[in-house]
Amino acid sequence: MSGWVFNKKYAYDTAVVVVSCFSEREEIPIKLIERNDVVHHYSLAHVKNCGFDFILKYKACEDINVCIELRHKNGTDRLPLITAPKNSLNVNEFYISRLNNGLCEYKKFKAKYVSNGADIPNDIFKNEIDIIVPVYNGFDFLENLFKTIEKTKIPHRIIVINDHSSDERVLPFLVKHIKQNPHITFINNEENLGFVQSVNKALVLSDKDVVLVNTDVILPEGWLERLILPIYKDRNIASVTPFTNSGTICSFPVFCENNEIFMGLDVDEVDAVFKKFVPSHTVVPTGVGFCMAMNRQAIDDIGILNAEVFYKGYGEENDWCQRAIKKGYKNVHVENLFVYHKHGASFPSEDKKRYIERNLVLLNQMHPNYGADVEKYCKSDPVRVYREYAKYKITSALSEKNIIVFDHNWGGGANSYSKMRIKDELSKGYGVLKIINDTNKGLYAVYIYKDSEAGFTFKNFAELDDFMADMNFESIIINEVISFDDVYPVLDYITGLKEKYKARLVMLGHDYYSICPSIYLVDNENRHCFKPKKEKCEQCIAENKNRFNNSYGSMSKWRSKWESFLQECDEITLFSQNTESYFKYWYPELKNIKIVPHKVDYIKPLESYPTSKKEVNVGVLGNFMQTKGADVVLEMQKIIEEENLPMKITIIGENLTGLDTGKMNITGRYSLEELPEILKKNKIDIIFIASVWPETFSYTTEEAIKMGIYAACFDVGAQAERISKYKKGLVISKISPRAALDEIIEFFQDKKKFSTLKD
Repeated sequence: MSGWVFNKKYAYDTAVVVVSCFSEREEIPIKLIERNDVVHHYSLAHVKNCGFDFILKYKACEDINVCIELRHKNGTDRLPLITAPKNSLNVNEFYISRLNNGLCEYKKFKAKYVSNGADIPNDIFKNEIDIIVPVYNGFDFLENLFKTIEKTKIPHRIIVINDHSSDERVLPFLVKHIKQNPHITFINNEENLGFVQSVNKALVLSDKDVVLVNTDVILPEGWLERLILPIYKDRNIASVTPFTNSGTICSFPVFCENNEIFMGLDVDEVDAVFKKFVPSHTVVPTGVGFCMAMNRQAIDDIGILNAEVFYKGYGEENDWCQRAIKKGYKNVHVENLFVYHKHGASFPSEDKKRYIERNLVLLNQMHPNYGADVEKYCKSDPVRVYREYAKYKITSALSEKNIIVFDHNWGGGANSYSKMRIKDELSKGYGVLKIINDTNKGLYAVYIYKDSEAGFTFKNFAELDDFMADMNFESIIINEVISFDDVYPVLDYITGLKEKYKARLVMLGHDYYSICPSIYLVDNENRHCFKPKKEKCEQCIAENKNRFNNSYGSMSKWRSKWESFLQECDEITLFSQNTESYFKYWYPELKNIKIVPHKVDYIKPLESYPTSKKEVNVGVLGNFMQTKGADVVLEMQKIIEEENLPMKITIIGENLTGLDTGKMNITGRYSLEELPEILKKNKIDIIFIASVWPETFSYTTEEAIKMGIYAACFDVGAQAERISKYKKGLVISKISPRAALDEIIEFFQDKKKFSTLKD
């Protein structure tokens, strides 16, 4: 479990996870870690370490309760995490585990596991291998299978078993093919014996290392060399399985799923990337029988497949591999080979489902540890990095046009915009490299092409340059760089990329970070600065708790560096004329500004509903934060209660301040689909956009206007620019609780204003 927790009033000294089960209580100490993003976002001057990240595995036969206890000088705070009733997951083990974020260390992996592939020793070509092909129907697959089996230089014999196929085309095809290929041994069952007995006939006939190959398989060049090499090098390996599109724990691109072949390529095109991997021969709990090498020594030691239990197939290779483990052998995944598997060609889907369900029960009865072993393997997913790198190499080679997007992962409007922008670029056929700096992960990048994403972490920009070496970029979009601790070298790096790739550089003005490290242009008291003199800025920023960067040096240096960077941009995209006025005030020489308001076309006008005649119901739309006017709204509530004013305030969003909101109604997190019903339930007369900073674009303002409800805001920013042109809008003349109350009440003294939303 990972997350963050803080108290506005004091810092925590220690933290423990408390597990309560029946009458027992156990405490596990955890270390709080830095979360600078949280500290900056919530202006926590007294807090440094407020993040947590831990894994807990706990067995319970009774109800289990888990919480974090946070100790401080004034006592202890409790943060409940989860309650799970016994047997709620139908298992006796309950896991709290870190989500798999798919990110791997780029340099560490490339240096160790990427080259021109594994060397194949000459001695391996002296040994003949038996390739066992059980056939039941599957006529359409046979030609491709036999053609691609021959894509190897290792001497081999093919043992074909026709299990009395009902398709009358199969037997004539096999007979003809066998006559043309004298290295094929043919077994023709007079009656249908089932998959496992058919394979066992061949296993008994052979005295060599063998490979089981399903009919619905297509093999790449040099496949057998790579598949049999692990057994050749280590006779303690019982089975070897390659990557495939459809092979549960060996599946690519999506782990444990039946995928179509990646990007519609052929098997050799996908395998060309896997072929360059240096395999680590990861130990797996079981091989997968679509294309599985088997060690003759292990076969002689363990025996053949269990036909008595798994007569029709599904589970027989899992059982054999588990028996091998008990004899001291291991099963491995060979990571430098990809084989195409159509999957499901042998049995109808209903039959398959029935056999799988039956055999899985029997398998777990015979090997009680099997389920836990597979679960453990799936949780760790040790070959994930191979899949990530393969996805990146394949898709980056396919994309002829790419863009870079610098961003943060803090959520909010800027992230929503970048997701929309990236989606739009992807629809045009572009590949997108999203570069982010994260407090916990550090520098990382995710390459996105069509519906594929591949992510890696980097220690520095030099590693990132190596990652991008084979790509070209047409444009660089700066959505956000606020998450970088030292922004100056980042700006230099970006201008270097522009020059290197001759790319178009676009800066998006979601906030005022390029003007001031206090991105909302608010001072230490959460008051908007408007357009102060430079000397006042130097004095203000030194003590400003809303500062998002501590490496600014001085305000003169900050603005000088940013002005140079902004002049390098081909375009500065701003979302309102009001925002342009601030940029022009500080950087009057800029000639590359373009105003493009956001589109808000996802929300519909409200249906009519009855409102209160006795009081004005004010809805404060959006998360409750200091910069969103939380202090002002709290003071408004206090005045309403003291003076018994005919007004009620409802916060439509989450309280992210940690402040006591008293009797104020807070609805909590909401979706846009829920918003109309929330407004109706609370009989909201007017939406109040309480922000005290000049928003560059206010989604909540635009949403209120699109819904057709009355809307009010302070006379600042893009919100005021928009509401001043809205016939149902009110721009409050002064940023103060008293002005807001007086002017909203006066606005509603005209009873006609109540008519629109009433029955």
